[in-house]
Amino acid sequence: MPVFSRLGALALAAVAGSTNARVPVPRGLGCNVVVDRASCCMFTDARMDTPYGGQDCVPAKENVSFSTTGGADGPVCEPSCWASGRCGDGVNQSGRIGSCNASSDPWFLLGADRACRTDFDDRTVNGHGTVITLAGVSDAAQCRLTCARSSVCSGVEHSPGAKTCEIWTRPIGFTVEAPGYHCWGRAPRPAAGPSPPTPAPAVQPAPTPAPLPPGVVEQSGAQIPVGGDVRFYAVGTSNAAWQTWPDQLHVMLRQLGYSVGMEPLAVPGALTQPSKAQVCANAGAWGSLSTPRMGMIGWSSWGFAYDSKADCDAEGYRQIAGYPVSCTNAWACNPKWQGQYPSLNATALAVGVRNASFVVLSSWINDAKAARQAGPREVCYKDADIDALRSTNVTAANLKRLIRKIHAQNPHVKIVVLARYADTRQIVYPSERTLPLVRALNEAVKSKIQGEPNTYFADFDFPLNENMFQTLSKVHPNCRGDKVMATSVIEA
Repeated sequence: MPVFSRLGALALAAVAGSTNARVPVPRGLGCNVVVDRASCCMFTDARMDTPYGGQDCVPAKENVSFSTTGGADGPVCEPSCWASGRCGDGVNQSGRIGSCNASSDPWFLLGADRACRTDFDDRTVNGHGTVITLAGVSDAAQCRLTCARSSVCSGVEHSPGAKTCEIWTRPIGFTVEAPGYHCWGRAPRPAAGPSPPTPAPAVQPAPTPAPLPPGVVEQSGAQIPVGGDVRFYAVGTSNAAWQTWPDQLHVMLRQLGYSVGMEPLAVPGALTQPSKAQVCANAGAWGSLSTPRMGMIGWSSWGFAYDSKADCDAEGYRQIAGYPVSCTNAWACNPKWQGQYPSLNATALAVGVRNASFVVLSSWINDAKAARQAGPREVCYKDADIDALRSTNVTAANLKRLIRKIHAQNPHVKIVVLARYADTRQIVYPSERTLPLVRALNEAVKSKIQGEPNTYFADFDFPLNENMFQTLSKVHPNCRGDKVMATSVIEA
């Protein structure tokens, strides 16, 4: 059962054919990643910390591109101000800009030699099990005709070589490279004409709900409906203190129609805004907002899980999941790097968040980092035989301990455990080399907490070749990365 009834999800089929119903490119990316001219007209540039943010995406004319050579191998989609030479490093290429005029054709080619996906994060090949696959269909027109006969079909994926026709029943929100396959989106059916007048009923019907903003969808069976009060708290390490994802989450919830209001978190060390963060282009949206959080620099998950250090031995260690773990809360468990607040009472924290609708836990990011490095491993784990993957046993034990303390105060609080983000490459890019390990860590933690009631895991990936990390607080995601993290919480 989903947490939120309303998502800022991307649904290409829902907006196809409408030139004014644009949605941002997924995951804070730019128009230049869109590979199809027709779908280009459905987007605005989502790089909000650049001059391109919010600009309509415009397609290149057929057989040309926006490359400097004017050939057919460059980007076919760019922000309008760039293509006309009005922003960034763009030069005036107005002569190459194609048309976004609405078409009477109900079909839009979302990707040639590309396969359909529900969204940016979809790694399945069947729309999470919702696709109907027909064999022996060599003609794309026949495939689309079959879809058109269905009231639930949002588009098709067709391969003339494999003679397969996939009928998609969920909105198509992204495409991936797949030679020999074509992904088609189907425009929405026009609204039915007015019905003949009928006598007014004794009880007036409820007013028609206002139309959803572009790119927003409703989820049935969700636990938190739109319009009610939402309270949330973020509990994390430096990612909550030096990043803006809690603030961006606050703004997103308001934009989606939720009434967000939080009481201050009466726990020593609590913050209401980042203590240090780069300035985002849309920082004004949350500049006056209070978003309570715990952001404990350098801590690991065990710092948030215990009421005191009474169970620590004479050397300053306690046993967690069969491993000796330091009771010092600091990066690399170094006492010299302890902050103003060297410890936290977990029960007091649970009491502080007991009236929340949901709590986001990002407190375990450093657990595996300490296990991977010889120096921190020697101090934090007493040089035990532990590696990054085995450290997830320690992580899960601590997360469960805190989750259960919160649920002891209020079992209805939703807990969202935030995934670990990627390592860095060249300071600002996600590292592809260690990405399999990061994904394995996330999957391990997700599986170990799966049985906890009212607990969810918010997973995400960063695009590999995009600038996603800060230069101010290195190894921490930037405004663009924070937006991905905030979105993952809403979609958990």
